[in-house]
Amino acid sequence: MASISSVNSFRNRFWIFSGIALISYLFLQRVSGNITTAEIVAFEMAKTSQRVAEMLGRWDAENLCAFQRGIYVDFLLIIGYVGLLYYGSNWFGQISGNSIFSKAAVFFSWLAVLAGGLDVLENISMLITTNTTPREGLIHFTASVAWLKFSLLFIVLLFMLSSLL
Repeated sequence: MASISSVNSFRNRFWIFSGIALISYLFLQRVSGNITTAEIVAFEMAKTSQRVAEMLGRWDAENLCAFQRGIYVDFLLIIGYVGLLYYGSNWFGQISGNSIFSKAAVFFSWLAVLAGGLDVLENISMLITTNTTPREGLIHFTASVAWLKFSLLFIVLLFMLSSLL
């Protein structure tokens, strides 16, 4: 069982990173202009250069710039949500009162870090795609990384919720 000071440390850092994630998300919504979250996810999951070209063709220069600004702000959001999930997994695992959850928390917290690393790769891929001619391999890579990232995030969130039960 973890000490009270480590549980308090996890809790405090969870709330700090929750604040960073929330502020980053609100800032992302502001700088993304008319680009919706659904459009961003659709771009991440596009899978083909034809689909990416269709999306880019619908955006004027202002919307493309807003999309790219949103990607840059997303790097800050990644820091926030990775910290939130990392410390949240550890905190929830410790307060669960179950030694299996306490030990598993370390594994699931590192899955959150891995998801954040994949998100960074995804963002870099999207920035390259929006600044050059869309390439099939890079677009497929971006979609695959996005699916893996979302899957890992779902798994971490499931762990966090089940550790509270």
